[in-house]
Amino acid sequence: MEEIGFPDRFIKWIMECVKTVNYTVLVNGETTEHFNATKGLRQGDHIFLFLFANVMEYLSRSLNELKKEPTFQYHPRCRKLDITHMSFSDDLLLFAKGNLSSVTTLYKYFSQFSDASGLNKIIAKISSWTAKKLSYDGRVQLVQSVIFGIQAYWAQLFILPAKVLKMIGILQKLYLQQLQHMPIPQQASWMVRRIIGSRGTMLQAQNSSDHNTSSIRQIYLQLLGELPRVSWKCLVFQNSARPKAVFTMWLLLHGRFPTKDRLTNWGLNVTPHCVMCQGQSETMEHLLVQCSYAIVLLKKIMKWVQGGQMITSCWDQHLQWIIKQGKGKSNKASIFRMIYAETSYALWIERNTRTFQQRYRDSAVWEREIAYICNIRVAARAKSHIQQFLIEE
Repeated sequence: MEEIGFPDRFIKWIMECVKTVNYTVLVNGETTEHFNATKGLRQGDHIFLFLFANVMEYLSRSLNELKKEPTFQYHPRCRKLDITHMSFSDDLLLFAKGNLSSVTTLYKYFSQFSDASGLNKIIAKISSWTAKKLSYDGRVQLVQSVIFGIQAYWAQLFILPAKVLKMIGILQKLYLQQLQHMPIPQQASWMVRRIIGSRGTMLQAQNSSDHNTSSIRQIYLQLLGELPRVSWKCLVFQNSARPKAVFTMWLLLHGRFPTKDRLTNWGLNVTPHCVMCQGQSETMEHLLVQCSYAIVLLKKIMKWVQGGQMITSCWDQHLQWIIKQGKGKSNKASIFRMIYAETSYALWIERNTRTFQQRYRDSAVWEREIAYICNIRVAARAKSHIQQFLIEE
């Protein structure tokens, strides 16, 4: 900004905005306290666009000075138009005659821009990071991404001959075949070690496929192996609830809720009692089928949708009951799947809100909110059915 000619006071104001930026994070739909940034602005910041425009203006003015260089020669099609470059939001086109003197002059001006903008320092950090911090498998992934990116870019601009595409495919296969004899790096993550360790299964899937072609689906199924089908899949699929509610219910059905008994087993020091009923120790079974707050909310919801007598003796029996209620293609089953997912999400949010923010909501408030959300998200064929429940209520 100094080179462009902005006043010192204005530059001071801008730098104050850059140095005093802070952020907040959404956790379970609630904002955390603000914390200061240590690395300047992020790309989505509102002032970022204006600063980027200033940087590109400086670069544009520098490139305009190329006209005064005796060693620089215009592109033959751009001399009359007096064009040396064109700037876009995510691209930059340079025009010059294809000789050594013009390219050298271009490089000199870019070097000046790199020094002025600090770009050379960023490149040095990236080079140091890739050399020291990136594992062998990370470097492999980086190279693959660059190769595929270059191929995709040129394929968009030109129609590549079939022979060239075939040669690219051969080179990629040869590159991947090197993994067959490569030892598994011990410094790699468990996921990378698992992927490289399964190379035998991948080769078997490729050899067993027709016409020496393999599909991702075949490889995935062979790597997955024979797994038993879960009985509760009807609750997850064709569910009109919000994605976060369906995901929460999916964690619940897998038994992956980080309840306090699991946190204690992981070595964390937490109070074991349930924050919603202040009674027994918090387990997944207690949270869903034994907690007095959860029982009141579930009974109100089941009464609203006429779900019948709810089973709350133990989790296994409760699970069989919700599977029975949510199985099928009827409007009633579709509504039950959605409502149970939203209710599970509401209980989990209430538990987290009481634990971390000491805020409480009555079950009647959640009941009205669940009814409102379900009335909006229900499928068109079942909307009249759920609205009938609202009228009767």
